[in-house]
Amino acid sequence: MHAQPSKHRMSGAGWIAAGSVVLLVVVAAWHFLRPAKRDLRALYVDRLIHRAAKADTNAVAQLRRFGSDDLPALCRIITTPKPLAWELRLNAWLGNVPVQLRGLFPDTALPEAKATQARLVVTAMEDWGPHFATVVRAEASAPTTDSRANYGGVMYKASRRTIEDPARHSDPETIAAFVAGLTNGHPWNRVHCVFALAAIGPTASNAAPALRLRLKDGSRTLAQHAAEALWRITGDRREALETLLASVGSRDNEVQKAIRLDLGHIAPRVVAGCPSCAALIADNLAVHRPTIAVPPYGGPGGPMAWAYLSLLESDADLDVAAAAKAARARMRAEALRQGVPVPE
Repeated sequence: MHAQPSKHRMSGAGWIAAGSVVLLVVVAAWHFLRPAKRDLRALYVDRLIHRAAKADTNAVAQLRRFGSDDLPALCRIITTPKPLAWELRLNAWLGNVPVQLRGLFPDTALPEAKATQARLVVTAMEDWGPHFATVVRAEASAPTTDSRANYGGVMYKASRRTIEDPARHSDPETIAAFVAGLTNGHPWNRVHCVFALAAIGPTASNAAPALRLRLKDGSRTLAQHAAEALWRITGDRREALETLLASVGSRDNEVQKAIRLDLGHIAPRVVAGCPSCAALIADNLAVHRPTIAVPPYGGPGGPMAWAYLSLLESDADLDVAAAAKAARARMRAEALRQGVPVPE
C-alpha cells in the first residue's frame, strides 16, 4: 500500500521563499555581528550617521550633541573601505523593494555617504580631546574626494588647530599621523599636513625624510611649502632655498605666490627682485615656450628667471648664492629634457 503524499509538503516556491528568509537572516546576522560592528556605540553612531545622510532631522540633532568620546566610532566610519561588489548589487536590489518592507532588511548604506557625513560631524566639534591624533590618522589613511578638503575639512581643521597651538599637538603620535598624511591621495590634505609639521618645528625632526620626498611632488604649491617646512624643522636654509629658487620659472600664479610667501620667511631680502608671474608669462611667450605651467619643482623658465638667478649667484649670502647656482643647474636639466633653448 502506497503512502499518501502529505498535504503539508512544501512546494518549490515555498522552498525558495524559505531559503530567501534564511539567507536574509544570515546576511542580517553577519551585518550586525561582524567584528567591526561589535562595538555597540560604533553601531549606534553608524546607524545615526546613515539616518542623518538621508536628511533625518532628529538624527542630525542627535549628532550635534556628540562629543570627543564618539570620535573613535566616527573615525571607524571615515576609514571604512569601499563596498564589495555584492554590497553594491544588494543596494541596487533593495532599491526595488516596497517601502513597507525595507525595514525588514539590513541597513546597507554605502560607506562613502556615511564617511562624508561623519567628516561633517568631526569638523563641527570644537575640541577633539585626547583623540586628536586618532582623527588625523583616520583622515590620513582614508581616500577622500571631499571638496571641503581645501578649507573646512578634517585635515584643514587639524592643521589650523596645530598652527594655533603647536605645543599642544607636538606629541609623537600626532606627528606620526601628520607624516602619514603626506602621502594622502588628496593634494590639499598633503598641504595641510605640511603646514602642521612646519608649525610644530624642530620637534617634528622625524618628518624630515618624508618632507624631502615632497620636494618633488608635482602637486600645485606643495613642493614650495614642503621646502619651508624643512627649513623650520632642520634649520637648513640652503636646501629650502634651492627648491624655491628652482621654481621661479613657473608660470603658475599660485606657485609664484607660494614662492614669495616662503622666500619672505627664509630670505626676505631676495623676494624684492623676484620677477612677477605676469612678467614671467610674457617672458616665456617671447621665446615661444608652451603656455602651460612648467613643472613647479624645476622648469626651464625664461631669460628673466635665468637673469634673476644669475644675479643671486654672486649674492653676499652664501646660502642664497649656493642655492641659486644649484637651482640654475636644475633648470638647465629641465630645459634640456623639454628641448627648449637655454638662455646664456
